[in-house]
Amino acid sequence: MGQFDTPQNKDVARQEVSDPAAAERMKLFHDLMDDRQIGIRTSRDDGPLVSNIGQVDSMSMPDRYEVGKKVAGTYANNFFQDYHLKDDPDVKIYFEYRGRTMSEAPSRNFRDVLSQPAHLLDSAEQAKLANVFGGYRSNPDDFKVLLAKTEDLNGKRVLILEGRDTKRNTSSRTMYIDSDGSGSAIQEITYQAPTKNYLKNLTPALHALKTIKWK
Repeated sequence: MGQFDTPQNKDVARQEVSDPAAAERMKLFHDLMDDRQIGIRTSRDDGPLVSNIGQVDSMSMPDRYEVGKKVAGTYANNFFQDYHLKDDPDVKIYFEYRGRTMSEAPSRNFRDVLSQPAHLLDSAEQAKLANVFGGYRSNPDDFKVLLAKTEDLNGKRVLILEGRDTKRNTSSRTMYIDSDGSGSAIQEITYQAPTKNYLKNLTPALHALKTIKWK
């Protein structure tokens, strides 16, 4: 499951916003809370249809996936929605928004790397993106990076980090999305599974991600 800070303030979402970027971030939160996120297919074996989650207009989940846990507003405007394999809930795709923005320097680093042509990230670039990747994924003692790159997915430049959580025996592939153009409000989409089952279930997850239609 995604990482959350200790709940602090449930009223931040109601605070007045005074600049365009803040207004976009508030819109993101309200979009995430929209009840249209989950649709039901008629076939028993098809995965659920997802719509209107942050920058994602729609996405088709893999076969045999089902809707899982949803958490929102426990810290500022944070959000977490899980979809998982019916017969193995530890194989999951989840959507996450941290509910807080980054400061100017890491936000600029994120914007800069996305502004370049799609490429593999070297170690220096990865170090500059530590705040983007988040606490444990930027700690080499906790997370072994296997792949870091930017890529174009259906017309949007995104940041990809793939690796293994050495303490939890899980592997993951996370997509980081600049949700408001400022680089400060990051939406994440992660495929995660126990390392022993990661590759076996990776292809359906990648196919699902390729069905994303952006807003």
